[in-house]
Amino acid sequence: MTHTPDVCGGRACIANTRMPVWTLHAFWNAGTADEALLASYPWLCASQLDQAREYIRSHWDEIERDLRDQEAED
Repeated sequence: MTHTPDVCGGRACIANTRMPVWTLHAFWNAGTADEALLASYPWLCASQLDQAREYIRSHWDEIERDLRDQEAED
């Protein structure tokens, strides 16, 4: 995962993409299967999804905060 100030507000993203980890977390919470994510975002691979899950587990507070902040913006 990367944090780049000028990309997605500096929130954690899959490396070399603009896919925020909190977005994947939201998809998984909504019941989206990995197969559907990989079909919708063909530049992602299964190992990146695994890495995102691990990042979510080890940075739970950060990802939950990012998700809340995004929901507040909507």
